Amino acid sequence: MNKNNFNFITVKGKEYLTHVSLLGNKYSVHFTDKLRLDFGSSGHHSLSEKIEYIISLQVLTLIGYGLVSLPANFGSLKNLSELVIKNTSISSLPETFGNLKRLRELQIIGSNLKSLPTSFGNLNLHHCYLISSKLTSIPSTIGNMKELRNLGLSHNQLTSIPESIGNLKKLMYLNLSHNKLTTLPDTIRNLENLEHLDLNHNLLTSLPESIVTLKKLVSIDLNGNVLKDIPYFLEKVRVLRIDYDKKFFYSGRSFLQYLIPRHVTINTELINSSISNTNRISNIPPKKRVYINKPSEYNGFKLRRLYNANGLHRALEGRNSIRLHGNLFTKYDIRQFNNMIVNKNVYLRNLKSRLLNNISLSLNVIKKNLPKNVNATDVNTIVRTMKPQLLQKIINKLRTSPSNTRMRLINNFKTRGLINKSDVDVLKKNFDSK
Repeated sequence: MNKNNFNFITVKGKEYLTHVSLLGNKYSVHFTDKLRLDFGSSGHHSLSEKIEYIISLQVLTLIGYGLVSLPANFGSLKNLSELVIKNTSISSLPETFGNLKRLRELQIIGSNLKSLPTSFGNLNLHHCYLISSKLTSIPSTIGNMKELRNLGLSHNQLTSIPESIGNLKKLMYLNLSHNKLTTLPDTIRNLENLEHLDLNHNLLTSLPESIVTLKKLVSIDLNGNVLKDIPYFLEKVRVLRIDYDKKFFYSGRSFLQYLIPRHVTINTELINSSISNTNRISNIPPKKRVYINKPSEYNGFKLRRLYNANGLHRALEGRNSIRLHGNLFTKYDIRQFNNMIVNKNVYLRNLKSRLLNNISLSLNVIKKNLPKNVNATDVNTIVRTMKPQLLQKIINKLRTSPSNTRMRLINNFKTRGLINKSDVDVLKKNFDSK
């Protein structure tokens, strides 16, 4: 064979074999085991099917948006151990891809890849990085890759992860960041060698309790998620770096202390928009209630001070930080006080008085703005016990109202959740007979 039997590409002054042009038998080409091809930033190129003749090829790098597809016989590269496909326009992989049984490292970074072939699970990868593509799902066959140590799936469009991921017992690094995940499979508990879990910038509102079974886990990144369900089960986790809300914590307990809503007590100092004291919490509008997340501003979960956000933001105008009540703080230390913890019995007792004294209140609105430790069932129980008194108040109201407005008022009370259909029937019958 001579050089004329082959096609070459010149990259930075060096010649690289692209494909073999032969008739008859296949030949083993031994003078190259590494190949890098740059397809440029434009065009519409496909890798030649004659790539299969380079059967000694071990490392292949394909770069450039000009590359749009791989040949159907790509799986013929039996000796390929490392494959890098970077910044290409490839949108799919051939089904023969799963025939690359000696492939140990795969990097596909920046592509139009939307899905993976079923045969993908036949690979025996140790390191797999499918990053900055358009993947919307991962085949369940990925659970067959029992030797996988590192799996990077960041910057895709994944909405779920298959349960079979729990089969990856040797997995040490898992990056699922910048996707659209709302939950994680409970089988994650089986990743007994997992050390690093990156979940930043997803749509997670809770964590599976099974995370506490991952004894080797040393870090978990939750930045860019908004946890609504507090993971109390992390309290006993002593050594675990947790990144959240652009801060980091070195134990589950310190993370919970940051995450759990603070309590307002009788000793909490109330600070209005003028940064001066006020005696009533009602003087600070609910949506303006904030606290400074500094240890000196709370004792355990009890707040020492509750502020009006307007006052703090005005004080910070034109400054990166200010000192207040002994604290040097920035805008990033200001946290919204959304979930008030109250004395439940006192709250419900006061609610009863509020409803009886003001039947124009909407029970439905109240239920949407309940303190953290009071639920709608608690409210319904109170309303049932006071139903005779509430109905009497409504009857008195109807008696003093013009007859042509009574039905509108009755429907209004029902819409606000103060009475039900049976109550409406009773009231209609009561006033229709008059």
